[in-house]
Amino acid sequence: MRRWPFFVTLLLGLGAAVPAPAEPQKTVDGPTLKLGELADVSSELQDFDLGPAPAPGQSRLVSKDELGRRLADAGIDAKTVKLPSAIRVTRSARHLSAGDLVKSARPALAARLPSGARVLSLTASKGATVAKNVEVMGIRVPKLPRRVGQHTLTITAELGELGTISHRLPLRAVITLDESAAKPAVQRGARLDLLIEQGAVRVGASAIALGDADAGEVTTFKVEATKKIVRGRVLSSNRAVVVQ
Repeated sequence: MRRWPFFVTLLLGLGAAVPAPAEPQKTVDGPTLKLGELADVSSELQDFDLGPAPAPGQSRLVSKDELGRRLADAGIDAKTVKLPSAIRVTRSARHLSAGDLVKSARPALAARLPSGARVLSLTASKGATVAKNVEVMGIRVPKLPRRVGQHTLTITAELGELGTISHRLPLRAVITLDESAAKPAVQRGARLDLLIEQGAVRVGASAIALGDADAGEVTTFKVEATKKIVRGRVLSSNRAVVVQ
């Protein structure tokens, strides 16, 4: 009597793997994890900070032990909070194309350029995978040539959210400068208001620039009333602030 098919069936049945139950899933948008996003907690604990979220498009498993340690470090008894045994957290993401990057960066670039400068073209070689709420926070522009005409620059777009920069992406800008844009914001011999700040006290004095400088740069000034030589950072064509 042939019994081997029965034993084969039995062995195959014994060898079959039982799939493990999948852990709960949660997608978050922000750069930090909040306890209220991962567990059913009281309103007082909704915004309890659990540290950085995964990188955009990435995920990680957050265990009950990790959540308990975070709470314990803050002096909270984890036994009073209903925590999941484990939860997989994924950070939402979107693809920022090169075209969308240029579209977002162009107004910020125009705002950073002096009067008399005009953007002729702006291009990006690639986009990036970024978080859902990331936007252009600022533009870094190199020192502009002091020559009238057309110039090609590499600028940097700073992207981020909630005041934190997460990406710095290069772009190629072609700009043109007229005579006013080719001059420094402050020229040697110019008279301007010099601010002297000491704590909450701010005093203004008339001063003479002893060198050329653009906005944001530091040069030397002679205070007219005292003839004292000080270093100051240029704020605009008619104002600077003393630096130590």
